[in-house]
Amino acid sequence: MWIKRWNDLIWHTPTKPGVWKRKEGGFRIRGRAKNPRTGKLDEINRALVDELDPGRALHTLLEEQAKIKAAAEAAAAPPAISLRDYGLALIERKRAAGDLTSPASLAAYRDVLKLHLHELGDLLVGQIRRRDLETWKAHYGQEIAAGRSPNSCNFFLAVIKVVVDAYVAEFELDRSPMLGVKRFSRGAYRTYTVEEPNALGTRAEARRFTDRFLALYPQYFAFLMLGLFTGLRPSSMRPLRRRGPRADLRLDEGVLYIRRSQTKGEPIDTTKSGYDQRLTLPPFVLAILRWHMGQLEGAQLGSELLFPNRTGGFLSHCVLVEPLRRTAAALGLSRHLSARCLRRTYHDMMREQGTDPATIRAISGHHSDEMRQIYSTVGGPEMVRELARMRTALGPAARRLLLASGDQSGDSGPAAEADSSDLQ
Repeated sequence: MWIKRWNDLIWHTPTKPGVWKRKEGGFRIRGRAKNPRTGKLDEINRALVDELDPGRALHTLLEEQAKIKAAAEAAAAPPAISLRDYGLALIERKRAAGDLTSPASLAAYRDVLKLHLHELGDLLVGQIRRRDLETWKAHYGQEIAAGRSPNSCNFFLAVIKVVVDAYVAEFELDRSPMLGVKRFSRGAYRTYTVEEPNALGTRAEARRFTDRFLALYPQYFAFLMLGLFTGLRPSSMRPLRRRGPRADLRLDEGVLYIRRSQTKGEPIDTTKSGYDQRLTLPPFVLAILRWHMGQLEGAQLGSELLFPNRTGGFLSHCVLVEPLRRTAAALGLSRHLSARCLRRTYHDMMREQGTDPATIRAISGHHSDEMRQIYSTVGGPEMVRELARMRTALGPAARRLLLASGDQSGDSGPAAEADSSDLQ
């Protein structure tokens, strides 16, 4: 008996499980297969109009059910993709999602993935083993032994970890090959030393340096001084606006807003630390900024920027490199000074004058006291002054011993000695 079902005329009983003979010829197959990813039954319902053999029709049905299961399992399986390609795709996803907005960070990640993975970058992420990572580390360990900074190598390793851990998390693998892989040891490496602190050592040296800088490079003087007096990052100062609907400098209020960052190309509407700052500036800093704005000319006058270049655009990230080098050479300073010396000198001077650490951080934009300490270089006079205060722990007998040994400093001698003109 023929019945109408599924918009077809079929025999009322199946010829084989899931296979019905069609009145117009051929067979109709119908069945379900459980999709392991959704847990639901996916239906198969097709007319095989040219099929004459019910056995082959059943075979087709079974194949279709197997395809559903295989497709779901393949979709869930980790893809066969190299570490380099997965990493490049990952940072593009992060950029599109707004998780990675800094052009400098994007460029740094791309450089690592393209230039510093070597053979490791060609391996499929799912096939990377810990020994592969240790082999890669051994290569850069030799470079560190030859003088390369372990800090840069640890950044390369951090990028690898981000990529591998993202792959492990995305495809829910049981274990990451990064587990137990240690960072490169810093060993005897020092970023800053007594000989190379990347800071101006005393206030007297800062006075000489800034005066000579003004004589040599007046166009960058206000940029230098704002960095020295606030510890702000150059990337936070370059996009500052002196006018316009969202001006960052409010001279009438004596206020400066730090809310953008510029590394490469257009600025981003956030700071490196992720939060905005509102600085109330003292009159002498405002006077320097007023003087600076009075020196702008040509295309600079049409720019909203507080520190525009000659064409009205953003200053280069390396704009202070040569001015700092030449000013140091003119003063006979042999040590290296980068733009970061302004931030480091700011921390030293603020600490020397006894400024509360929370205030130092609030002005410079550091999140933690740990970062503030990293940017500090404690000098000898400062140590003498502070250690001299420990003299109050001496009893009468100990004081008599000091007098007998020729000590004439008294209770406040070393502290007074430290308050020399160089620290004023």
